[in-house]
Amino acid sequence: MARRVSHVLDTDYKLENYGYGEWVEEPDLILFNYKQIKCRIVRDINFGFLGGYIQIPKDHPWILTGKYNLNFIDSRIDYKLKYLEKEEDKEFWIGFYCDSDYDYKPKSEYKGLIYKNLIKNANISTYKNIKYVERQCEVLVNDMLKNCKESQLIAT
Repeated sequence: MARRVSHVLDTDYKLENYGYGEWVEEPDLILFNYKQIKCRIVRDINFGFLGGYIQIPKDHPWILTGKYNLNFIDSRIDYKLKYLEKEEDKEFWIGFYCDSDYDYKPKSEYKGLIYKNLIKNANISTYKNIKYVERQCEVLVNDMLKNCKESQLIAT
């Protein structure tokens, strides 16, 4: 698959809801392959942060365990996996959201929606951009492929 980039939200919407920042120029949806694994980056429309997702084949050990519990998936990404979804009768997708206390969430920050107990973090929060999220997707793919190879070695 060739890399596909889409601007779902227009500039006026982003400026009105998120204020100005690199998110205004960034696309809101990116579809790409990394090591033949489908990946996607999607902007949360409500708060403006990004999420990263990778597709997991049906026969992958993370799926075959039948546990579908993200806590059992060992990955080196900076975020806890928060998303596991099966699309129809096709592959599973797992992913993460860049919405931790230390992440800059454009709408929350711009509209002043930060909870009072998190204000101390506002000065040190950073926005996780497309480049960062893409790298985290690559790490997750590498972890998934490594886990698959290790399982095949154990089975033989």
